[in-house]
Amino acid sequence: MVPGINVDYLAGDTLQQDIRSWLSPPDPWKNHNIAHGSRYNGTGEWFLHSDTLPEWKTAGPSSLLWIHGKRRLPLSAHSFAKTDVRPLSQLAQERVCFGALTPQYSLLELTVLVSSAIIQEIEVLRKSGLASLAFYYHDFREDQKKDLRGLVSSVLFQLCDQSDSYYDILLNFYSTHRRGAQHPSNDGLLRCLKDLLGLSGQAPVYLIIDALDECPNTSTMPSPREEILMLVEQLVESQLMNLRLCVTSRPEIDIKIVLGPLAFHSISIHDESGQLEDIENYIRSTVNTDQKNQRWKKEDKELVIKALAERADGM
Repeated sequence: MVPGINVDYLAGDTLQQDIRSWLSPPDPWKNHNIAHGSRYNGTGEWFLHSDTLPEWKTAGPSSLLWIHGKRRLPLSAHSFAKTDVRPLSQLAQERVCFGALTPQYSLLELTVLVSSAIIQEIEVLRKSGLASLAFYYHDFREDQKKDLRGLVSSVLFQLCDQSDSYYDILLNFYSTHRRGAQHPSNDGLLRCLKDLLGLSGQAPVYLIIDALDECPNTSTMPSPREEILMLVEQLVESQLMNLRLCVTSRPEIDIKIVLGPLAFHSISIHDESGQLEDIENYIRSTVNTDQKNQRWKKEDKELVIKALAERADGM
């Protein structure tokens, strides 16, 4: 034995890595770090200072907060090639269309920035031992992040690291599957998640699911999106004492039909004044920090910022 090394700790750490390999959960931190890094000048702060967040944090069992909207932040100069900029000067028109923003980025949904803000807020509670946190970003660019299995496996692994009781439930699930030799079914993963969330005597669990609309609504029965909507419906109807749910998405009809009646609070970003400031702050920061724009006159920058902010909706 090597002096100073805790053998039990090492064994437990190795076992946790075995469980991680078995579940193969997608990593949500990749998406979160991108979203968090895009929150220029405190975008999303308007929601943190609203009455809705504290109401949700202290609401009843399985309370669902649904945040929806189609407004996007314009990140790509190419995105503005078809922008109507006729009221601007010829120089400002050219800069809006061809040089305003860094071209390597794609459009960013404003709801992602709100999700990121909420996650950072709950993370403070988690670090204080007052809450457990699990979050997930659906992403159409990654196959693992477009279905139910990716969501459930990621949430299970995130939560097992925050409570010994949660870890014991997942460890038992792993053991009943021949310690990783047997592949778990989706139904099995769902049962394990419900057992974990239904455990009494635990800190509140805040589950944030971002960009549900990026989960495909295919012709298969049920589609990946339908499976996740059914999960959300089951969790809300189960009235789990410690659970609080937040889902963000575009207001697609199929999502609205399910989540609308379930949500204790539904927020349309289009109706919130703070998101307009978010868009302008984001564009202002991007225009002012892009090296290509450093030689622009102040008045040209202001014209570009105004034009892009006004035309951000629907892009």
